[in-house]
Amino acid sequence: YIGTSDFLISLFSDTLYTQLQDPIENWELHASEIPMASREDLFGQIEPIVNKSGYFLEDVIIKSAGKNSIVQILLDKDSGINLDEVAEVSNKISIILDEKNLMGNKSYTLDVGSPGIDRPLTQIRHWHKNMGRLVKINFGSNEKIGRIEKVEENEITLNIKGKSQVFNLSQIDKAIIQIEFNQKS
Repeated sequence: YIGTSDFLISLFSDTLYTQLQDPIENWELHASEIPMASREDLFGQIEPIVNKSGYFLEDVIIKSAGKNSIVQILLDKDSGINLDEVAEVSNKISIILDEKNLMGNKSYTLDVGSPGIDRPLTQIRHWHKNMGRLVKINFGSNEKIGRIEKVEENEITLNIKGKSQVFNLSQIDKAIIQIEFNQKS
């Protein structure tokens, strides 16, 4: 038994030594072992490209789709964004994701678009962009629907049933633009 143990230890030691000498050749690196960047890292890498192109980066959302990922990039600008602009920025983002290997070796689908009408108003520029539109605000257990009349640094004024009401932005928990099919002029 002693000879066999010595032989196995010697064999293991020689194999381990060889693997340590040339780890790339002897140890297989699996794609799943190369981590993809975090949402925050992706945001930090993508935001300068988006801003330089004249847009705002609203959000980066990473979703799992089996073995693949879906990277959803939401951009906007004050005057809205069209399909040609989305395609242009999408190409620039794709290049950065691939050149910097931000997704590791994981397969992904890049989905670039605008946030959509049902996205909550979270920044002052969202309120400015939607001036004159109907909005539903939630604050505490209350809810109001009114038209955006005025936007200032810390407050908004809504026209609710013909009367102006001022709300401090810090009081508003959620604000969503309401879709109007027969908007009155």
